[in-house]
Formats: sequence, structure tokens, C-alpha cells
Amino acid sequence: MLKGLINKNILFVNWEKWVFKNENDLGRTDLSFAISGFEFIIECKRLKNASSQYINEGLYRFINKDYSENETYAGMMGFVVAGDIKIICSSLKDKCQQESYFDNDFVHSKADKSDVSFVSSHNRQGTNEINIYHLFFEFKIK
Repeated sequence: MLKGLINKNILFVNWEKWVFKNENDLGRTDLSFAISGFEFIIECKRLKNASSQYINEGLYRFINKDYSENETYAGMMGFVVAGDIKIICSSLKDKCQQESYFDNDFVHSKADKSDVSFVSSHNRQGTNEINIYHLFFEFKIK
């Protein structure tokens, strides 16, 4: 189904899309899907541990409205290249819950049945919130 939507130019997949973060700063989203006025942006990070980079150069881009300013949902993907994926996911979940965390129905849902995913919601500058899907994938070379 997705392939058909993409081939018919109904769903657009953008790799490394350049966006204006503010009037003086240009940023680059890693991946986005756009359809009929809606854009779902995904920020990706390579991880060896529960690095603060995931928060500082990822989650904050959504909280500060650098990305997905007019959207309510977005995503983050962590590609674990070293370390224990479950520990990294759990640690980052704890860290995300310390950053402008907002308790709503979304945070009580589950992204999927995996132990290496979670969802979070955060207050943004202004009055709205952003709901984030966090998915982690193991990318270790064996």
C-alpha cells in the first residue's frame, strides 16, 4: 500500500530535508513523510549508550519547535551500534520523562509490543504539546 501511495505521488518521503529552524538558522531533518498537508518528521540518532545527544540534538528540536512546529506527532529512531539496546531504551525513556513531560492519554499507549520502544509527550513553547514515538533498532556488526 505504501509503495502505491509513493508511486502515485500521494505520500512523499523526504530524506534529509532542509528546514528553517528560525530566521537565522537552517536545520536538516533526517526523514519525513508528507501527505495532504500533514508531515511526520523522524529524527534519527546512532547510539552507543543513553547519550544526552539524543535529548539535546533530538528531542529538544521538537520541544523547541525547530521541527514539526505545526504538527502534534513526530518520531525518533535510535540505531544502537554498541551497548545493550534495552538498557539504552529504558535510560532514554527516563531522561525524556524529565524534559517538559506532559501526562496525557498518548503516553499511556504503547508504540508497539516491543521492549525497545516507548512514547512520550512534551509541552512546547506556547500552549501545545508534541507526541513522540521512540523506536530503537540494533545495528551491531557481528
